[in-house]
Amino acid sequence: MDHVAAALAPQVPGLTPAARRRVLGTPHDLTTPGFSTRCASPWYPDSSEAAHATAWGLRPRSPT
Repeated sequence: MDHVAAALAPQVPGLTPAARRRVLGTPHDLTTPGFSTRCASPWYPDSSEAAHATAWGLRPRSPT
């Protein structure tokens, strides 16, 4: 995750530490071993819904 944080650093310069953690949480979740298990669950969104949720989570926002 240190590499992901470094790669995203130019994209999140104005965010507070809490907002930065939220942004980094999405790629972290996508790269954890349990992700594929959650994708197989019937309650998990389809690929279109998951893409929409990811885009929503990574959208630019005002610092909080």
